[in-house]
Amino acid sequence: MPIKLAFTFPVSAGKARSHSVSRNSLIGQNDQWGTWSILTLAATLGMVSEKSPVGKALTSPVCAMLCTAFMVNSGVLPAKNAALGDMQKSVAMLTSPLLLLNANLKKVLRESGTGMLSCFVLSAISVCLGGTGAFLAMAALKYELNWKLCAALIAKNVGGGLNYIAVCATLGLPGDVIATGLTIDNVAGLIYFPGISYLSKVWVGRDNHALRRSPRPAQARLNAGETRFMATELATALAFASAIVATSKWIALRTGTTALMPISTAIAVGIASLSPGLIEPFRIAGEELGKVLLYIYFASAGAGGGTVASVANLLPLLSFCLIMYSIHVLVLLASIRLFKLEPKEAFLASNASIGGPATASAMAVAKGNPINQRKRNQLQSNFPRSFHTELLSPLCEGWTSYIVPAVLVGNLGNAIATFLALSIGQNVLNRLMYEHATQNTRLGSIGPGTTQGCEPTLQDQF
Repeated sequence: MPIKLAFTFPVSAGKARSHSVSRNSLIGQNDQWGTWSILTLAATLGMVSEKSPVGKALTSPVCAMLCTAFMVNSGVLPAKNAALGDMQKSVAMLTSPLLLLNANLKKVLRESGTGMLSCFVLSAISVCLGGTGAFLAMAALKYELNWKLCAALIAKNVGGGLNYIAVCATLGLPGDVIATGLTIDNVAGLIYFPGISYLSKVWVGRDNHALRRSPRPAQARLNAGETRFMATELATALAFASAIVATSKWIALRTGTTALMPISTAIAVGIASLSPGLIEPFRIAGEELGKVLLYIYFASAGAGGGTVASVANLLPLLSFCLIMYSIHVLVLLASIRLFKLEPKEAFLASNASIGGPATASAMAVAKGNPINQRKRNQLQSNFPRSFHTELLSPLCEGWTSYIVPAVLVGNLGNAIATFLALSIGQNVLNRLMYEHATQNTRLGSIGPGTTQGCEPTLQDQF
């Protein structure tokens, strides 16, 4: 019999413990405001932990999930919370349009540069190939993974956490599976990010300040400190997101579909691309509000993941993520050689895909190797002013001249990842799982990762 553990903390009495938590919990199963207070507290603690050693090691979303999982295991929250499901759906629906306010596809195509854009497209394709290959590899090892969760992980590694929750909500994954998948993905990320940083150092080497082409002028910098906004901007952003959700629901009812998240994503991206001036007054406020809601969703996933999970089901999922990353990196390195890609652009595009715009810009800043001010002044005195902006800035800043293009392609990933992952999951992974399950049933053989050899049960596996 496999060893049973709680999602985050050991539990000695399995089911008996779960029932006692539900019966004696401080917050009742139908207490909406009590549940909201715990979720918002956990989201706040997760965001605060972002700059702490623990947050850097575990990542802040996982810290938010750990907080609510602790609340469940300590008896503050019930293990079965009737108020949690509706909250998750509402938060997920509002988060998507708010975090896509910056997904201006016209701006991405215009300002990211053909090099960075090509590298990102290649990176996204390699993640999809890696996810499909990892799914086949685990099936060959007789481990039947949940194709829905694998599709959500592909979405996260093409886009980000926004796309992960969008796919999970669309495909109806339960909270414990969502929390487990996100945790395992973050564990695999602890291997990927140091690895890609080391490979970029080996392939690029020390920046010799050669005159490399820069996709955009250096004055196009990220407005990192631009986070002040008024209450009216927050209210406008919330009204905008609510209107998109309402419109999406109306379209879904008229068309007979249940794909609310993809519809709202398409509307948000369309407005951001066609009418960026309309949303610019409240864009920053909306993105900050979306970040808060995203962490509340992570906290709710941790509360849903407070139930027991089998260790035997976690190792195959970790193997899936590691195989997916390995195929992605191998395809990336081969493409650099084969297509003569700029290594800086390729590695930053990979980082923007796996980690999102924030980690890509952080990598560019960390690897930036600016020359000293004296040398900069000497170069400026030797060239005309018109030369400074276009060529001298990338000369002086190295990696940092790619910050803006990396952020833009990361936003592109947020815009397309949900549709891409749902298409691959439903048309590729689902069929592969069904064919493999049918073959196993026909042969009468059940592998160590299967349950009873029947398709419905396989979808409940990690």
